[in-house]
Amino acid sequence: MLARIIAAMVMIAALSVAAAAKESPATIVYDDVASQLDRVNVDAGQLWITPADLTRATGFVIKPQGVCREGSDQRQGLASLRAPNFTLPDMDGKVHSLADFRGKKVLLVTWASW
Repeated sequence: MLARIIAAMVMIAALSVAAAAKESPATIVYDDVASQLDRVNVDAGQLWITPADLTRATGFVIKPQGVCREGSDQRQGLASLRAPNFTLPDMDGKVHSLADFRGKKVLLVTWASW
């Protein structure tokens, strides 16, 4: 008897969640291209779309490595780019040049207040 009550409560909760998530059409604008989606879930102000709609609207696909641009290999594009050399002082006044780090991975953090 207790198992049936719990199962009924779970079913009611599942139906409540499904009812709370409203399905409606949506337009996604990405890279100045508008894509119409027939059914998306809007739940608590969040837009939930299917992986297929994500790919169709943005060109991104979900892979084990993460969300990637369809048909692109980041390593290929990044390997061909070469940053120009520059020299800047650190917080202590010591001068550093980007060329000193050639062949190493560098994370460059920038900030500007315009």
